[in-house]
Amino acid sequence: NPYGQQGFGQPGFGGANFDDNDSFIVGGPKRRKPSDPNSPEIQREHGVFHEKLGSIIGPAYIGAFGLGAMYGLTKTPPKRARRTNRLFINNYLNEIGKTSSRWANQTAACVFLYLLVGK
Repeated sequence: NPYGQQGFGQPGFGGANFDDNDSFIVGGPKRRKPSDPNSPEIQREHGVFHEKLGSIIGPAYIGAFGLGAMYGLTKTPPKRARRTNRLFINNYLNEIGKTSSRWANQTAACVFLYLLVGK
């Protein structure tokens, strides 16, 4: 090795440690300016479509989740799941959870596709 040490011959590469006098440059002299939150560049990153999606899909998801939970409350478990109170309650709560999450996901997907296609 022509550098007399393992690696690239620079401190920090190949096992040599940095001294206090060594320098380590990562990005060059350019420094990022602090960004103003009201600048036009920042405003362009968050579009209207993004906000529309969040403001329509979120409430639709929550509303469908609630309706699915209410519908799941009306579905009673089958006779074979009523052997003990623990099985009955577990099966009942599972049905509520499955129905509400299924309704919420399906509704959110439909609303998303409706917004994506463009009404």
